Amino acid sequence: MLLLIFMAVLFSILSYSFFFPEPEPILNLYRKKGRWYYLKYVFARCFLYICKNHPFHQMKSSNLADPKKFAEAYDCTQPLADSPWGFDAVFFMAANSDGFYFVIGVERRNNSVSNCLFYVVVPGLGLLENIEMPNTALYPAEEGTYNVKGFHISVVEPMKKWMIAYDGDMRMENGKRRNVHFKGTFSSDQPYFSFDTDLHSHVLAHGIALEPWSKQYFETLKEHQQNHYEQIGILEASLTIDGTNISVPSTPTYRDHSFGKQRNWNLMHRYSMFMLFLENGYFVEVGVVCQPGSFSELFVGYVSDCKGIIDPLEWTDLKIYQHGELGKPPIDIAFQFKAGGNLYTVQAETVHRGQHLKGFNRQIKMFESFVRCRVNGVPGVGISEFSYSNVKVRETEISSLLEDIKAQ
Repeated sequence: MLLLIFMAVLFSILSYSFFFPEPEPILNLYRKKGRWYYLKYVFARCFLYICKNHPFHQMKSSNLADPKKFAEAYDCTQPLADSPWGFDAVFFMAANSDGFYFVIGVERRNNSVSNCLFYVVVPGLGLLENIEMPNTALYPAEEGTYNVKGFHISVVEPMKKWMIAYDGDMRMENGKRRNVHFKGTFSSDQPYFSFDTDLHSHVLAHGIALEPWSKQYFETLKEHQQNHYEQIGILEASLTIDGTNISVPSTPTYRDHSFGKQRNWNLMHRYSMFMLFLENGYFVEVGVVCQPGSFSELFVGYVSDCKGIIDPLEWTDLKIYQHGELGKPPIDIAFQFKAGGNLYTVQAETVHRGQHLKGFNRQIKMFESFVRCRVNGVPGVGISEFSYSNVKVRETEISSLLEDIKAQ
């Protein structure tokens, strides 16, 4: 009986695939579900299931899931790969309902170069950014550390505590320079979320099924695989601006750590990420990535409650080509997503926004937006990040985009 059902489903999929027209990608970048999408999706889900349950993968996953083993192996500076694109990056984002926002990151590269950024939003004062921005490439960096030109980030206890500091000039939105001393301690007792093991199988299968399959495609996926994990915690910080101490309350904080052989920002067409802290203690991350050649649409993210339970994102209706494709991110936005079997509605409004450049030729422009939000009616605050390749969209593709939006 089960075999007959399986054969009937397979026949239906094959019949549908033969007669389904192959759609053109939106802007020649964002692929739609093609005629073989559903068949490839089934194969991808089966492949991911087999891999996940293979003894070698289970052994690897058990090591990654063991906090002590994971911390000892990964939660510290990593050797840079012998590659032009080798990297090791840490990033911290904090926001609270009092109106304080902090974003600090250091991306280590070869040749003693680090890409660094630091944003601070202070209630009543506004947005400040480190004086070098929009340029983020700083040198010489201290070898084997996240320290360079006023930036100091170090691990105290893996997966438990990190020190974060900045000492130097910053620029306000009106161009005025301020001298800033910032020192903070990130601490956490929460589990981590690893993109290697914890992303939902559906989002991976969906992303893979959208793409044309070939030997080169799967070699590209393997070549550009990165290690990336995230953790939620609390920031205790002191802040001094031009000699005046600013009282900073304890602030919910997100951090991530990424490293690998390949991070070539110039391959990335666009991505959008939302990292939101809600008043009920929940944390929400929703992201959509478009990197032609790997994934024209990859969903990432999760919902974490105050008890450490994490539900990976299953789906979102956030189509980034409908929001600021021509280089201007939206001031406000609304979208839905699903995680843990629950449907969530997000409304976000930008309070302040900064921008910086990345890539060896500074061809990638990133907008850092500091937002207020509501998720299923629960108030919150956070950061949204929109990344753009500086390649201009052709006028013919703009017309195609507008027609596609009208059709939906």
